[in-house]
Amino acid sequence: MQVDREMLALGYAGVYSGFLQHAVAAARRHGLDTRAIPIETGRRRMVGGQAGMITDIALDLAAAGCVD
Repeated sequence: MQVDREMLALGYAGVYSGFLQHAVAAARRHGLDTRAIPIETGRRRMVGGQAGMITDIALDLAAAGCVD
């Protein structure tokens, strides 16, 4: 497994690695830094099985002006 900035953000946020593919797709779709989504999922204390909420987080971040 390759460790990159996104993987480090997952570790920092303490979230499930399965969120990464969803976070990358949502970040690209909404013009966000991919690392912002895992950090926010950790702040919200999300657990595995809640990947569907990543789109909501991306929309919240985009509305707050956290674009890349």
